[in-house]
Amino acid sequence: MWTARTAALALLALPLAALAPRQDPPAPKDQEPKKAPAPFDERADARKDIAAALARAKKENRRVLIEWGANW
Repeated sequence: MWTARTAALALLALPLAALAPRQDPPAPKDQEPKKAPAPFDERADARKDIAAALARAKKENRRVLIEWGANW
């Protein structure tokens, strides 16, 4: 039998269920997940890029900020 308290709890639970995170169905086994692109260009020549940046910075009277990283 429904009481006023049970009815109130049921009405409060409905909006909360809509806010719950949705779970995507699992991907089919024949499809592999897409691989994210590498954050850094593996073919880049760091010495060449730094020399070009330093030359441009000197010409434009600016500074150079070097961001170090790797594809780990």
